[in-house]
Amino acid sequence: MTSQFAGASIGVLGLGKSGIAAAEVLSSLGAKVTCYDASEEALARAREALGDRAAYCPAKGEEAQAEQAAGGDHKLFIVSPGIPPHNPLYRLPETAAPLWSEVELAWQIQAEGPNRDCKWLCITGTNGKTTTTGMLAQMLITGGVVATAVGNYGTPIVEVAAEGAVDALAVELSSAQLHSTYTLAPWASVWLNFAPDHIDWHGSADDYAWDKSKIYKGVQRAALYPATEELPTKVLAQSGLDPKIMIGLTPGIPAPGFLGVIEDLIVDRAFGENPEKQALELASFTDLQHLTGQETPTSAILQDTLAAAGLARAYGLQPEWVRRGIQEFELEKHRRAVVGVVNGVTFIDDSKATNTHAAAASLRDVAEKHAVWIVGGDPKGQDFHSLVEVVASKVKAAVLIGLDPEPFEEAFAQNAPEIPLKRINPGDNLMERTVQAAAALAVPGDVVLLAPACASWDQFKNYGERGELFARAARQLAEGQHGEEHLG
Repeated sequence: MTSQFAGASIGVLGLGKSGIAAAEVLSSLGAKVTCYDASEEALARAREALGDRAAYCPAKGEEAQAEQAAGGDHKLFIVSPGIPPHNPLYRLPETAAPLWSEVELAWQIQAEGPNRDCKWLCITGTNGKTTTTGMLAQMLITGGVVATAVGNYGTPIVEVAAEGAVDALAVELSSAQLHSTYTLAPWASVWLNFAPDHIDWHGSADDYAWDKSKIYKGVQRAALYPATEELPTKVLAQSGLDPKIMIGLTPGIPAPGFLGVIEDLIVDRAFGENPEKQALELASFTDLQHLTGQETPTSAILQDTLAAAGLARAYGLQPEWVRRGIQEFELEKHRRAVVGVVNGVTFIDDSKATNTHAAAASLRDVAEKHAVWIVGGDPKGQDFHSLVEVVASKVKAAVLIGLDPEPFEEAFAQNAPEIPLKRINPGDNLMERTVQAAAALAVPGDVVLLAPACASWDQFKNYGERGELFARAARQLAEGQHGEEHLG
């Protein structure tokens, strides 16, 4: 069967990981591909990967790039999630051709190929997407399903869609990916949570929420929602979907149609043969202990586990494989990872907490007035007043990083003026100085928590570098101390 893309002139806008993957797949299907990016480095990477299978447009500046793309006589554009809607390139559909995300492209390619029955199990949310996606993929693989993690986490979806030969995909989807996705019809989906984030990309919290809500459009088997999250619950109730496929997730005792918790057991009252009278045991808190080091899981880990288990059960995975998948799953780095205990003070790396919602989740399970909180960075247009107000009872002191710590200084001054602040000036050995300052404010039983609530780009390459430097500084601190030491 001839692909709809064969012979078509297609522009690929943005040459990150997903953009290059889209260009490679499209060229293999016979499309005439032109690559657009304002970065010479990105164009060089694309040339190295694609060679003469594509043309390249090195126009400088957004307006110039948009003009060249509009004049390229293209049938279709594939847009990178790194390009925001206010970029002039987003005006192209009105003057030239439709604009799709790589997700939409992957869905269309799968639909016309031999792997059209592959089931997509989709995850979005402000926080917890990567943990849920990774755990779900592990459950499926452990249960013998030919599956992989793709999307915002893992392999670009278009590569797997083109190769085929998989039964299920655990798909992490960001709001930026969903923005230009139109015909996706997942087998099952979950919207984990919502908090204002990426306002600089979307333009408003309402626009951000609208793109997130697309995760439920066209869902076939199960639309999962955390009952504790107001917006996903409300959106799903107004979606027009069959109520029978709406599956709730709760940290409490579940009603029929829910997954939840009875004492220390995670149970399913949605996908069994008799959910009205029967709760199927999926796992116990003991099965999660290797992820947090605690007998009782954190609220964030519990929610992610319920979501992953619900999606796995929607696919048809048996309870024993859900449990074994949990047991075999390991957290990614920089997500609430204990990196050391020095003289009774626990050092936790949650550098991935790049927004207010994630930072609040990190602090939620800390004992009151036992957190020395390392916070700050690139704010991404967020407001921090409500965050400081919510977490003030947990925080005994805060250490402020970032090129502009004033937004946090103002938030603390207005909402928690009693909490002492230590401002770390920019310069060499930034994280070493930060960890030393935090340790000086802590006593045995306290937690030094890196949960910045901000992006890292103002002072670090990425959140991974920020977390690695934090862990290294904690190790260096341990090497210079006497007494109890434990390094993770």
